[in-house]
Amino acid sequence: MQHELELKEVSVSLYKYMCEKVVGSENVVRYRRLYCKLNDEIFDDSSSAIISSGSKAEGLDLTGSDYDIMFLAKNWLVYETKPNDDEDVIVLDTDNALPGFALLKVSDNTAFPCPTTVTSNGNYIANVDYLKFILGTEDDIFCSIHGPSLSNSALHDTDLVFCFKCHTWPTIAKNWLLRYRLSEWPPQDVIYNVVDHGVLVVPIGSKSPSSDAPSLCDFRRTPIFISKPLQRLPEFEKAVLPIQSLSTLTMFFSDNTADSLCTSSIYSIYHKYLPRTARKMLTIMFLQGNTTILSSIDSLNGKNKCRYLRRKECLSRILINTFNENISGWLLLAAFFYSTEEYNKMSYILQFSSCVLSLKKSKKSRISLIDYGVFTSERNQFLNADFTDIERCLSHQSLALFYFLQFLYNRKHGNSVAIQSALKLLKQTIEDDSDKSMHFLWLLGTYQFLEKASELSYDIDRDAMCFLQMVNVNKMSEKI
Repeated sequence: MQHELELKEVSVSLYKYMCEKVVGSENVVRYRRLYCKLNDEIFDDSSSAIISSGSKAEGLDLTGSDYDIMFLAKNWLVYETKPNDDEDVIVLDTDNALPGFALLKVSDNTAFPCPTTVTSNGNYIANVDYLKFILGTEDDIFCSIHGPSLSNSALHDTDLVFCFKCHTWPTIAKNWLLRYRLSEWPPQDVIYNVVDHGVLVVPIGSKSPSSDAPSLCDFRRTPIFISKPLQRLPEFEKAVLPIQSLSTLTMFFSDNTADSLCTSSIYSIYHKYLPRTARKMLTIMFLQGNTTILSSIDSLNGKNKCRYLRRKECLSRILINTFNENISGWLLLAAFFYSTEEYNKMSYILQFSSCVLSLKKSKKSRISLIDYGVFTSERNQFLNADFTDIERCLSHQSLALFYFLQFLYNRKHGNSVAIQSALKLLKQTIEDDSDKSMHFLWLLGTYQFLEKASELSYDIDRDAMCFLQMVNVNKMSEKI
């Protein structure tokens, strides 16, 4: 009896440790599952669907884990028996495969887009051939074939697996529905959910990309349904922030655009009966799409009417962006007014930003408590030439961006005293950041502001000093 009590105490302690240090609390896990579920629904259309899978879709954010995404092509169904009215279908061949697996067979004159592997038992779809067809003839430096999936190291180590849906529940998998379950898990309602959503055929290919063997296929169910009912969760930021970029990653692999992401998110918010938590997550997805659209606006030039409409769209999206990118969003607005030569408006925004920075607090976004702003000239191509060559400025470097904007504003008004003051404060900010022993790449944005300010003010001595400081920081970063 004493041994059982001690074992129970150890088990509870281990559970609490795992919740606090490794995977997050039960509520955090549920939040992440809901976010992935909503993201999948947004990108579900008549031709394809996105299914989040793996540890992140299960609500876990483990160190080193990647994004696992399943891409369901709806234009092809897998049949266990070839129908009489359609010869060109994918047939599930379990006779020539290991138990629990299957091969995908097609006819001799199939319209299936990729080459097939011809054997004595028929024509089979090899996963490596299908992935090569997806990649195309041109080499992709970011995507590579990794076993049964396409991997993209440039996008947070994302693995994409293509799958097809079975027309009916396969005979080989019917034992799973009827078998005796001593633990009574999953319960009957979960089993009904699994049956309603059907079976997906997922490739289990060779780890060698040069293998020409046809791929075995496993039977996988959508994991989001094997969970307890979702409830309202308190740890919103902790749960959602690690997977907040999922919508942007999904856009990259699907045919959906940022416009469709925004439209679908708004439609779901206003036309579907959803809990407040789900609406908040959909708003985050809308803001992700808005940020992507904003970064695609490359110029405000054009004829009068066209320029007016483009400027109006850009301004509205920057204002919306302030809900997602806190202080950096307002500083982007100030940079926009500088580029459009609306200096009075720029002055008001800088005064507001000054109050925010001096008090070290801000009007917190109703969506997220963390600022994810990234200021680059490439991302914000609608800004004028004074912002070129700014490669990267992260949200924690907003103070340097603020002083740089102050320098630009005072330079336009010819206030030499204020110009020198802004340059001095910008230099002090860089020195303070350097004292924090940050990596060189994190400091690069602030140094670029000082270098740009030196260039615009024709300060050769300061420009030389800036160069030497960048070299010193680079050397320091190599020692870290």
